Amino acid sequence: MIIALLDLLEAEGRALRRSMVGTALLLAGVGVVFVLLLIGAVMLLWAAYQALDAWVGPICASLIGAGAAFLTAGVLAWLIVRKSRSA
Repeated sequence: MIIALLDLLEAEGRALRRSMVGTALLLAGVGVVFVLLLIGAVMLLWAAYQALDAWVGPICASLIGAGAAFLTAGVLAWLIVRKSRSA
């Protein structure tokens, strides 16, 4: 009976290890995706700044870019709060 219990514990330990490795790989993948999305967003804002700089000057281009970033962040925050209240 004790041997069967030890075998069961060993099998559960192996299953837990496989599950933890899978979760760690998933979290690492999500982290890489987040970093790449952040880099892409920064590059997009920089490109918009450079395009606007030629038309309206550096100060107005900075203000427009910051306003667009804050507006996007505000809309995303509002959507997250709305979704969390409904869940």
